[in-house]
Amino acid sequence: MVTCSGLVQAMDPDLPHAGRGGLKEYMIDGYCPSDVVGSSVSLTLAYAYDDWAVGQVAKHLGNSSDVLYFHNRSMNYRNVWNKEHKLMCPRNSSGDFSCPRDPYLNNWVIEGTAYTEGPHCTLNGY
Repeated sequence: MVTCSGLVQAMDPDLPHAGRGGLKEYMIDGYCPSDVVGSSVSLTLAYAYDDWAVGQVAKHLGNSSDVLYFHNRSMNYRNVWNKEHKLMCPRNSSGDFSCPRDPYLNNWVIEGTAYTEGPHCTLNGY
């Protein structure tokens, strides 16, 4: 039987991962805290997308328990959605949002702004 164990290992926060900052916090809190790791919003969205992708592989392989696990975890993108500002915004370790006054100037997204980070979150399509 084909499994997705290698993909599951890639999402294991206890294994060393270059470039996977904030993964342990993501696994515990459901987001990457801005006071722990830079580019916290981009990392949270990337990890949520990774979870969605692993879930899709598990679905293709017929592994229903992994499908459910990774689908649920892929919903973590919602943890950086700020309803008041209607933008993806950083949260600190206490869970408080810290949306900047100017969403174009920030250090919590990679190669984008608060306006460009949210629209690609179409992860509910299971």
